[in-house]
Amino acid sequence: MRIDTRSSEEEAGINLTPLIDVVFLLLIFFMVTATFQNDERDLTITVPEAENGNPIKDLPQTIVVGIKKDGSFSVGGKILDREQLRTVLVKAKRKNKKKQRVIVRTHKDAASQYPVTVIDVCSGLGIETSISTAAKKGD
Repeated sequence: MRIDTRSSEEEAGINLTPLIDVVFLLLIFFMVTATFQNDERDLTITVPEAENGNPIKDLPQTIVVGIKKDGSFSVGGKILDREQLRTVLVKAKRKNKKKQRVIVRTHKDAASQYPVTVIDVCSGLGIETSISTAAKKGD
C-alpha cells in the first residue's frame, strides 16, 4: 500500500457542481408543478378604482366571476349566462361544501344589477355571501 505524502499548495475547495444541479432540479420541479390561474384574470374587464384596493389572492376554494361591460359573465375564460353560471357554482359547491368563495370582478361601467345577480345565485346555493368585489388602487 502506498501512502501519498505529497503536499499540495492548492487549498481544498468545495465542489459546487452537485449543489447547482440540485438547485436547477428544484427550479424545474417548481416551474412544472406551479399552477397558473391566468384564465381567471380576464383582461377585457377594467375594474373600478378604490382608495384601498388590494390584489386578489386566489384560493383553491375560490371562483372568480368576471362581469363584462355588456353584463356577460365569465368563469375560467368561458362566457356564461345565468343558468350556466348557476351550474358552475353548483359543481363548485359540491366540491367545496364548507369553504366555497366567489370573487366578483365587475367592469367599472357595468350596471349594478349584474353583481347582484351573482350574489343572488350564490345566496340561493348557500354559498357564503362573503363575496369580494375586485378594485384597483386609484391615484
